[in-house]
Amino acid sequence: METIFEEQIENYLKTQPKTLMKTNLEFNKLGIKKVLGNVSIEINTYYKELTFIENLNGSNTKKIPKKLRDELEKLNGFGNESLYYITIPNGVEVIKHKGVELGFYSREKNFICMFYNFISQTNTNVGEKNEVIGYILDILKEFHKKTPFETKDVQEIGRKIVAEQFNKVWIEKRENNIRNVTTSFENINMAQKNIVNNYKQITLMTKENEIIKENLDKGMEKVESTIKKLEQSKFLKSVKIENGEIIIDYGDIYITWNKKKIYMGDYYAKFRSNGLQIINRKPIHYDDSILHHPHINGNEGNDICFGSGRSTEITKLMSELNYEKIAYMVLLFLKNYNPDSEFYNIKYWEKAKEIDGERIYK
Repeated sequence: METIFEEQIENYLKTQPKTLMKTNLEFNKLGIKKVLGNVSIEINTYYKELTFIENLNGSNTKKIPKKLRDELEKLNGFGNESLYYITIPNGVEVIKHKGVELGFYSREKNFICMFYNFISQTNTNVGEKNEVIGYILDILKEFHKKTPFETKDVQEIGRKIVAEQFNKVWIEKRENNIRNVTTSFENINMAQKNIVNNYKQITLMTKENEIIKENLDKGMEKVESTIKKLEQSKFLKSVKIENGEIIIDYGDIYITWNKKKIYMGDYYAKFRSNGLQIINRKPIHYDDSILHHPHINGNEGNDICFGSGRSTEITKLMSELNYEKIAYMVLLFLKNYNPDSEFYNIKYWEKAKEIDGERIYK
């Protein structure tokens, strides 16, 4: 358990082993499994286990208020601590002592954030007696009595973050559509020749807003529900949440062409709130290009040719949050080859050779 910052206070580990062991034990009792220093908090920051963050990289530095500093200066181990302050996010529980905000507990994202660098900047010349560490632990224990710490399931956290992102995208999209609808009505009055096109745009975005309103009314529940359905799909190898994205693993894919079973690669897809990406873990290397699939262009797997009919259907399903059906359509897409709409000929996969762990076409 990383309860002391080795890179910052190496001597502390050597000179105060008993304090270190006691500190580890006390953090364990609170359910805290890891302590980190010099960490920036982002909107999607969350941890797999309950984590204590100290010496935060905040936007402002402030001295400790006098009433708290007077109390701390009486303790063995007190150094020259400052407050690394950031705006406290919504939905967290504030940790206060003597009326001073010391940090916050994010129950939904598995971390406790302390604004003061008490432990990492502690005076290491006090031997085994360090009252500052005990003082901070006492504050955490008191908070824990009233608001018990717990560790949330990582997959549950991931679903909520994805749901929050979708909610944000919906709101932005709805507001953008409202502005565009207003502009379209103004354009109708200004130019007769644009009437047909503008009415088409109004109809399309009004319909899209109806779907968005339905999604917003049902809230994040609908996103979490559709992710759970995906996780239960038997035709997928695995489904997991990482960095606000739904990662769908399809595994090895083969295409039968001219009576030959051709190995295409090991595929996964990233579903985001604003689109999707398909990546081959075992692509073809040809000159300076990386080939993921005959119908996927570019090294990053973003330029996908589903075909006009299928692209329209996937866009519609995206708005309806029908990810299970999209996932199945992507699977069918990966197993299909149409030479009339290819980016790359299937011969690159058929004739590729494995050299030093990479599939090469020469």
